[in-house]
Amino acid sequence: MKSNFVAVVSPHWSTNMAGHSNSSVLRDEVVTYVQAFNEAKIDEERFLRQKSKIEWLEFIGTSMACDDLNMSGLFYKKVSVASNANMIRHVTNDEIKRAMFDTGDDKVSGLDDIK
Repeated sequence: MKSNFVAVVSPHWSTNMAGHSNSSVLRDEVVTYVQAFNEAKIDEERFLRQKSKIEWLEFIGTSMACDDLNMSGLFYKKVSVASNANMIRHVTNDEIKRAMFDTGDDKVSGLDDIK
């Protein structure tokens, strides 16, 4: 992928740019190359992500028993019982109303039109 990009771009590296700064053709060509490069980067990232998933699944698919794992120190940050209860508790309409009206007037609406 990178070698193809270099092969396409390298003939233009030595191009004399004097007098071409306002050339729309040159700008369009640069935009085309930059877009192709960005698409190639995204494709490479997707490929590597998929490859790592496959390698991970192959690793997990081994015959390693779960009791062989050392679980001590694996989860060092835990949600307290009180925080957990607070996150799943019933929220009243008054709490929602208070939260909506406590938001300052100088806030910008988000994508859901809530300030």
